[in-house]
Amino acid sequence: MTEIMETLSVLALLVFVIGSMASMGLSLKLNQIIAPLKNIKLVILEEKIAATQHANLLLWRRWLEC
Repeated sequence: MTEIMETLSVLALLVFVIGSMASMGLSLKLNQIIAPLKNIKLVILEEKIAATQHANLLLWRRWLEC
């Protein structure tokens, strides 16, 4: 019974996340999606932040494995 409830809860979470992302994405117009990408400095900054966060995640994983 617990396995069924666990599977249902994971499935419900996935449906919620995908549904929320889809409704948000479908409510935006193409101009609203493309406008932030035109700011090159912002795009580069976001890429650096993402790379830093990824490096931190890898360090945490190694630390947790020890």
